[in-house]
Amino acid sequence: MKYNLGKIIVMSLGGSVMIPDGVDAVFFRKFRAFVKKWAEKKKFIIVTGGGKICRRYQQALKETRKTSNEDNDWLGIRVTELNARFLQLVLKDIANPLIVSERGLLKKIKNLKYPVTIGCGWKPGSSTDLDTATLAKHFGAKEVVNIGTAPYVYDKDYNKYKDAKPFYNLSWKEYKKIIPAEWLAGAHYPIDPVAARFAEKNKLKMIVVGGDLRNVENLFSGREFRGTIVG
Repeated sequence: MKYNLGKIIVMSLGGSVMIPDGVDAVFFRKFRAFVKKWAEKKKFIIVTGGGKICRRYQQALKETRKTSNEDNDWLGIRVTELNARFLQLVLKDIANPLIVSERGLLKKIKNLKYPVTIGCGWKPGSSTDLDTATLAKHFGAKEVVNIGTAPYVYDKDYNKYKDAKPFYNLSWKEYKKIIPAEWLAGAHYPIDPVAARFAEKNKLKMIVVGGDLRNVENLFSGREFRGTIVG
């Protein structure tokens, strides 16, 4: 499968890819080199997720008292903000110092003057998938590259079921049939249901790929890559 990306790359970088169990400096050296190479040709907008650390905080909070979905969402948002600041420092020489941490800040970033712009979670009610899709629409991108731990969208949890089958192309209608209809804070979806509805309405595609940067390089180069195109 091949895909031709546009000049603006909008990327959702999963927190579990960034920080699986600890901060992986080797991954960030490779990711920095990858972004710097492609930033000579394209503009990047990268939104960071919360990942395992976020879910561990949320679980610990649930074990101390009864919590609301909103409480857990806000906790997750703050983790994504920390991840975004870390990534901005990794890419400091080419990245906008302003983190897009709320929708209102888009008024200050009408044009992509820097090679890289980094964002994080904004408000409760969805994952950063929605923030990423919103940025794609705002800057006129036609697709989002979703880098997570899963290399494809599957018909069921591939971590639990060895016979889980990957999809290569899905319409939004088909995708929405295999995920829950409502958002739950801390839940793990390839693309959350709120973002899926937004992307469908705005005719955006989302390309789900794993964290293997060699595979992502193939996608960027227009070569055969492993992943799922939704939309």
